[in-house]
Amino acid sequence: MKSTKINILQLVALTALFTAGFANASVTLTIGTAGWGNSTTTGVNGMTWGIIVNPSGALNNTTTVSTLQTALQGFTIPSSASPSTPVQIGTSGLYFAEAQSQTANGPPAAFPPGYMNTDNFNLTGVSAGNSFGVLWFPTNTTTVGSAFGYQIPTRTPTLPSDGSSISSGINTTPGLASYTIGAAPEPSRAILAALGLGFISLRRRRR
Repeated sequence: MKSTKINILQLVALTALFTAGFANASVTLTIGTAGWGNSTTTGVNGMTWGIIVNPSGALNNTTTVSTLQTALQGFTIPSSASPSTPVQIGTSGLYFAEAQSQTANGPPAAFPPGYMNTDNFNLTGVSAGNSFGVLWFPTNTTTVGSAFGYQIPTRTPTLPSDGSSISSGINTTPGLASYTIGAAPEPSRAILAALGLGFISLRRRRR
């Protein structure tokens, strides 16, 4: 009877260990970083980069950038680990998983094997099927006024399942880090025109 109980307890313990290990499975994405640049020059080595994930919807090139310009202020880039753990950027709902290596230059817009960078991370806070992009920091900082780069991969823009590894088809195009942390959106011409008309109207009334 005791032996049966011990065996059952051992089975439960092994099941728990297996379940925990499965839940913490990681994914590995290998991405062509050739041609990524700082704010002025393409093809720059040694920049911190990683995967940005949106667990609640699709990433895009307008709303996401605007959100990052605000949310990245004071964001602490997590220390690299293997696998890394996604960290929420402020309260934006976007998660960042730092890669294990910094950017490596290559001939734009080719992506030879020697210039493929890998990011291995677990699925804490994110899950398979979530939309993802790439995010990099030319000065490896997130202070106000610092530049950052952001792109959505040209192919395979959603996370694979636990334990998967994708080593091709996630290429990005060469480009500059053309966005600024803390930059306020410029007012549109329509708004400026409306303000101008209102000012003129007010002056006429006062006369």
